[in-house]
Amino acid sequence: MEKEQSYKIALEIISWLITALLVMGVLAPIYLYEINYPFWIGNASLIIVFITGFRYTFLLKYSWLQSFFWVKVGFIAFSLLLVVSLANYLSTLNRYMDEDGLNTITYALKYREQMSMIRYIKNELLFFGVGSIVSSISLAIRLTISVWRDVNNR
Repeated sequence: MEKEQSYKIALEIISWLITALLVMGVLAPIYLYEINYPFWIGNASLIIVFITGFRYTFLLKYSWLQSFFWVKVGFIAFSLLLVVSLANYLSTLNRYMDEDGLNTITYALKYREQMSMIRYIKNELLFFGVGSIVSSISLAIRLTISVWRDVNNR
């Protein structure tokens, strides 16, 4: 049992390191162009929620979360609140892109670089925004199934 717990801790640490690398990799083009980007924290949060949500959805059996009943119940409630919060944030981002436009933060770039960076930012925000909402919903469903199994096995 102790060996299994150490494997779960190692898996958790490795997966958080991979998540951090993916966040840096996705946000690197924006950083390298030295854009005055106001969405660093929100964008990184979308990526983290996306990756972590799907990781716990598909690898719940191998995570620390599997054996804590009330923590799973709390995560179900948190996931549902997170969906509303993420949808609100994505709506705010879309409103910013529609009203102000990403031209206001990429104005210092050459035209071709500006257009490709705007396309990259829009696609990346939309992908990870919608993906984080879907992963939060799927995590809530997966945790509900897990809680239901725990209740039936008692």
